[in-house]
Amino acid sequence: MKEEYLHYVWKNKKLKSEYVHLTNGSTAKIIDVGWHNLESGPDFFSGSVKIDGVLWTGNIELHLKSSDWYAHGHQHDKAYDNVILHVVYEHNKTVFIDGRELPTLELKEVIHDLTIDSNDYFFNDNGKPFCLNSVQGEPAVIQDQLNEALFQRIHRNSESVLAQLHENWHDRREALFQCLLQAFGTSVNKLPFQELAQRLSWYVLQKESWDSQRVEALLFGVAGFLEEDTSDNYYNELKMNWLLLKNKYRISSMNVSSWKFGGVRPHNFPTVRLAQLAQIIGHWKFDFG
Repeated sequence: MKEEYLHYVWKNKKLKSEYVHLTNGSTAKIIDVGWHNLESGPDFFSGSVKIDGVLWTGNIELHLKSSDWYAHGHQHDKAYDNVILHVVYEHNKTVFIDGRELPTLELKEVIHDLTIDSNDYFFNDNGKPFCLNSVQGEPAVIQDQLNEALFQRIHRNSESVLAQLHENWHDRREALFQCLLQAFGTSVNKLPFQELAQRLSWYVLQKESWDSQRVEALLFGVAGFLEEDTSDNYYNELKMNWLLLKNKYRISSMNVSSWKFGGVRPHNFPTVRLAQLAQIIGHWKFDFG
C-alpha cells in the first residue's frame, strides 16, 4: 500500500464511521478532513476533529507508519508544529510536538473493507492502474478525457466564485478580493492566501489605502512576516504600523510557516506577491459601475 492511497481514503472519507478511537484511547469525530495539499508541508490543511468533545482545527499529516514522522524529519520542520492529528495505517511509535503527544488515528481497523479491496483490484504491484495499457496509444480517448477535465475545472471554478458570493452576503467586492488572493498564491500558496483573505477584510485595506505603507503593514503583518527583530529601518516602520493597526482592527497574524518558498521561482515568492498585491490595492478601487 502506498501513502498516496491513504490520501485517497482520507480525502474521500472511506472509513467505517466518522466516530473513531485514537491510539491513546480518546474518542474522536471527523468533522472536516481539510484541504488536500499537493505541495510541501502537511498533507491536509485546515481540518477539524472533535477529540473527547473538544473541537480542534488545524493541519493533518498522513503516513503509512507513525515512525515515518521522524524518518521524514518533521520534528525539525516548523511547518508541522500546528498538526492536530496524525493519521497512519499502522501505529508503531508515539510522536511528540514540543513535548505534547500528537493525537494519532490508526486506519488499519477503520478503513472500509471495500476500499481495501479496491486498492488491491485497481493497482498492480508497480502501483500503476491495470487499465493503463488499454488507453495508451488512443489519442482520441485521451483528448476526450482532457476536454472533460477542462469543463469540470471551469465548473468547479465558477462554483467557487458563486460560493464566495454566498458566503460574503453577495458582496461582490469582498468576493472578488478573496478570489484574487487565491489566484495570487498559485497552486503552491493558494491556501495561505485564502487564509489571509479570511483574516483581513477588503474594506479594512480600503480604509487604509490612503497610505501605501499601511497597506503593506497590514498584508505583511497578517501574513506573519513582521514578527522578527531587525535593524532594517523600513521593516521596523512596517512593524510599528502593523502593531498599531493590529490593535485598531483586532486582527491577528497567521503562522508564518504556512507560506512555502521551496519549489517556487523567486518572482512568485509570497513576499513578492504580497508587495504586488499592495500596489494593486492602492490603485484599484474594485468599482463595478
